[in-house]
Amino acid sequence: MSQLATLDFLTPELTTGFLTDRSVELVVEQSRFLQFALGEYEFLFPLGKLQEIFSLNLTQVTLVPGLDSNVMGIYNWRGNLAWLIDFQELLLGKQSNLRENCLCLLTPLQGQYLGMAIDRVDGIRSFFIDDLQAVTAEMIKPIAMDFIQGYFLDEQNRPLLLLDPQGIINSFIHL
Repeated sequence: MSQLATLDFLTPELTTGFLTDRSVELVVEQSRFLQFALGEYEFLFPLGKLQEIFSLNLTQVTLVPGLDSNVMGIYNWRGNLAWLIDFQELLLGKQSNLRENCLCLLTPLQGQYLGMAIDRVDGIRSFFIDDLQAVTAEMIKPIAMDFIQGYFLDEQNRPLLLLDPQGIINSFIHL
């Protein structure tokens, strides 16, 4: 029969200094976000929730009749189905002026993908999640509260609205 190995062989003299004399350094990491503007608002999208960011030619998108106006259609992304939405229209209710080529923020969607079409990316930002502040409905009007987790302030004290990827996905699933 095999026996379980234990640490009984460690004497108190060996473990006393080992467990108590070590100082523990707490490392707090910043979260990283993709920053972009839509209309008069600046948005942040969690980088960890993005599958990929790429340039998309809108002639590759197949229109699907009968859906909400913010749904631009579907396209083939590496052999997978990806739905494309006009992100500005979804968030602000105003159709964007996307050119033939746009940027696509791609996130997983229940075995498929959701592509969010935008004009440009302004950069990548890092913030401590503890600095996230709550928004009010008045502050983000006309954006649905379900789409926003809160906001961070930039160097000029302007709000950068943190998007809630799950809220966006949930709204698309219920179309």
